[in-house]
Amino acid sequence: MNFNLGLSPAWWLLLPLLILPIWWLRQRRETLVRKTLATAKFLSPAKPQLVRVWRWREWLLMLLRCLLLLMVIAYLASLFIAWRGDTVLVGDDLDPVWLQQQLKETGMQNAKQRRFCARTECDVQSSRLLYWLAEHQKDWQADARVLILARAGQLAWSAESPQLLPKTQIRVQDHPFKAPVRTHYIALRSDHPEVWQSLFRAFSVAGDGQDRYVWQQQTDAKTDLIIWDSNEPASSNWQAPYWWMKRPAQELSKDWIVQNNPALAGLALHQYQRGKVRYWLTEQAGQWPMYKLEDTKQWYRAWQQSRAPQVDLIYTSMQLPRVQVNQPSQQENTRQLLLLCLLVIFALERMLSHVKRL
Repeated sequence: MNFNLGLSPAWWLLLPLLILPIWWLRQRRETLVRKTLATAKFLSPAKPQLVRVWRWREWLLMLLRCLLLLMVIAYLASLFIAWRGDTVLVGDDLDPVWLQQQLKETGMQNAKQRRFCARTECDVQSSRLLYWLAEHQKDWQADARVLILARAGQLAWSAESPQLLPKTQIRVQDHPFKAPVRTHYIALRSDHPEVWQSLFRAFSVAGDGQDRYVWQQQTDAKTDLIIWDSNEPASSNWQAPYWWMKRPAQELSKDWIVQNNPALAGLALHQYQRGKVRYWLTEQAGQWPMYKLEDTKQWYRAWQQSRAPQVDLIYTSMQLPRVQVNQPSQQENTRQLLLLCLLVIFALERMLSHVKRL
């Protein structure tokens, strides 16, 4: 298991402060007021002896105070900024020869290497490395260089790319065998085509990068998909096997057969079949599509699944497999965890200290 909390190495220099609670508890408390009992004059004189008896409450109190001080040191260490130098972030399953070649070309042979993936054994536990780097870039010095080495498909981002450090380089190793380029012809009728083009750019990231989209003003025999994002009635001259459009204002006729597609759950889309044409209708008012990164991935998977050869759902009770939308695993928020531990230990220390006085 990886216990790397991402703290500055300077926090180790403060660990000798843990001796303070031990020293404080070992100090002898002197009584300033001395009272002589009347019966003491009948006792034989003897030298006073001090016997220190440690009770379990004192040991526990000392342990809590050491832990409290340790949490304070660790929390302050998490606030240190700009302590990382040149860094190489390395993805899984890279070709060692290609890796050494990139390090030599960039002059980063002596830089610290950190492995990234979504599993717990990696140094950086994130499935969205670029966004993780944007959130933690304050840890790097101003002149530090960051080199990201990954395979194709390991770096995911939406249409809005994150803001990274000025000296950040990204190098991607291509797949040994690339899949053939798939060309999709899309006829679009919309007042804001740039929104749809941005969505399909995100589709390219969600897939394997081998999809090419050709935008058309009119349909032809090659048209795969029609996107009718207009208040005008859909043109009867446009023909394609798939339609994305707003739900018509008038009631749908009986030849529109509604289908249950679990892959569209949460996307505000409903699937209908009319003859051999499949429709995705939305009832959203105003501009659409409104999407987030995870919605974009789900939309892409649902579309790829819908275009795959399958049995016609009109004449069967077959259910499409539900799309599993995996939330990106993120590294734990170190400061919140340390602050929570700090508050709990402080409360226990105060309660035990009060009990000790009784």
